[in-house]
Amino acid sequence: MTAEKIKVTHVITALPRGGAQSVLFQLLQRTDKSRFDMDVVSLADKGVVGEKIAELGISVKSLNMGRRFPNPAKVLRLARWLRTRQPDLVQTWLYHGDLVGGLAARLAGRPVLWNLRQSDLDPRTTRRATMLTAKTCARLSLIIPRTIVCCSQASRDVHTALGYDGKRMTVIGNGVDLDRYRPDTTAGAALRKEIGVNDGARLVGLVARFHPQKDHQTFLTAAAQVCSHVDDVHFVLCGEDVDDSNSALGAMIGQTGFADRFHLLGIRDDIPRVTGAFDVAMSSSSYGEGFPNVLLEALACGVPCVTTDVGDSARIAGSTGWVTPPGDAEALAAALAQALAISPSDLGAKATAARAMAEEAHSISRMIQAYESLYEATVTGP
Repeated sequence: MTAEKIKVTHVITALPRGGAQSVLFQLLQRTDKSRFDMDVVSLADKGVVGEKIAELGISVKSLNMGRRFPNPAKVLRLARWLRTRQPDLVQTWLYHGDLVGGLAARLAGRPVLWNLRQSDLDPRTTRRATMLTAKTCARLSLIIPRTIVCCSQASRDVHTALGYDGKRMTVIGNGVDLDRYRPDTTAGAALRKEIGVNDGARLVGLVARFHPQKDHQTFLTAAAQVCSHVDDVHFVLCGEDVDDSNSALGAMIGQTGFADRFHLLGIRDDIPRVTGAFDVAMSSSSYGEGFPNVLLEALACGVPCVTTDVGDSARIAGSTGWVTPPGDAEALAAALAQALAISPSDLGAKATAARAMAEEAHSISRMIQAYESLYEATVTGP
């Protein structure tokens, strides 16, 4: 390792709330400040997460670039700024960030590491601009990035099949803060009181923004099937646009016939407490997930999961959860019914195993160490 701090510039497509943005924030927050000097460039505006990053005392610059194919003038502007900043390496995030940041870093003579977060590129569900950008990156992967970081094995497999250079790939899975996300014996009673259900009600949670990828329709269809034969189950949903102002979601819930069983919490700042209150956590995503943070957070809270088999979800849930095909409401309902039917002692055993799995394989410290080691190797290696 060099005697001076390693300077890392992160280039990301945008900084709204999201999985990649959450991982970047944790990385910036926890990386050893005595060894690394980091800053961030957003191709769009600063966004909600950009404001949080700035509160850490880390510089956040915005290019205010649209989501279409890269504007050459903006690429050159970024390249000029990188020549001035002279980072030891550039870490890019998401397809547009990889393309724009990669080209600019190459023009500035800086080594670049790409970061792939997606595990699905189905043309039916992926925007044309995103597909074009990903395919362009696949061709450029042979000459631009020093290393390509994948958040999951599924992401690595999908992008290798698309034409990305598999020899440059390494997998660094997401990590969870085991101090923030931990079993909480008081959370269940507190949340039941908040939403106005009795102490014996069982809580099933879905933490996900309202987006086609998260497939709320399949989740609600499955939940309604369970409600038809389980009297004491309630469903707690939270995330961006998951509140009473969302008329589309409200209509979906109304069609279930069990509207009183669904509780919409919107965006929450106390997700560890909310997740810790669940008896079962769910992920109903139909595509695109790489390494879902919500599953890691549930494991760390000792909450068993029912999840669709998207990205590395099945690997994360392991033997502590139930896995179903994406988009299959009947299978999802059957898996949830099984989870709710097992004895309290068996459910407790799964909860203990879930926490142990998080501690062993998915700690945030493990993820941070992997990135730090990669950055050091990039700077000191050939």
